[in-house]
Amino acid sequence: MDRLSKLRILGSVGLFALASACGCASPHWVMRDGNGGVVAIPENSNHWPTYYRQQADEMIKQVCPKGYAIDREEEVVVGQTVTTQRDTDNHAYDLTPKKSADQLKLVTHTTTETTSTRNVKEYQIAFHGNGDNH
Repeated sequence: MDRLSKLRILGSVGLFALASACGCASPHWVMRDGNGGVVAIPENSNHWPTYYRQQADEMIKQVCPKGYAIDREEEVVVGQTVTTQRDTDNHAYDLTPKKSADQLKLVTHTTTETTSTRNVKEYQIAFHGNGDNH
């Protein structure tokens, strides 16, 4: 494999890792009409690599090119994630008497299960246009 091919593979792997770390969430419309709406972003942040707030502002400007006012901003619960973790410990104990030819073992299995529920949230921005935005 030549050096250029190796660099292409490393670059692809790096981009995949970055995309995985950032998650798949992106700004989206909750509701919109001719004079406003609600846009949602995964979190109210504006830093590399996501720039969520900037993306939301650009979406709002598409609906209201002559300006807009924010009516409400809030974090909203939009679902839940349930995670279950199961751990099993197996232990074998040798109970064979020292002078016995027969083997005697005690085997124990202990299973612990933990379930947790986490709210899935997004940040929603409700807005309306200033004047005639058509």
